[in-house]
Amino acid sequence: MVKQIVRRVVRDYANRADHIIAPSPAVVDLLPSYGIHKPVDILPTPVDIGQFRHRPRPPLSDSKHIQLIYVGRMPKRKIWNFYYAPLHGPQKKMTV
Repeated sequence: MVKQIVRRVVRDYANRADHIIAPSPAVVDLLPSYGIHKPVDILPTPVDIGQFRHRPRPPLSDSKHIQLIYVGRMPKRKIWNFYYAPLHGPQKKMTV
């Protein structure tokens, strides 16, 4: 039900526009399924993924180590030392 409401709101909003800017061809292909039939240009996100090389992923779990995962900004007000300091020992590793 929520999905239908979101689709209707997006459709009504987009159909009031004169032109739509989409981040990828996949989004352009999705628009007709929402009932959106407006002119569309693609303006890709300016991140060249070719600059990044593939590397093997480390395992997410290891019985010897505690691993904390956080996704988000890291402003000073989040006081990271408060969360990070209690993890004593040489196994402690922070990946940013």
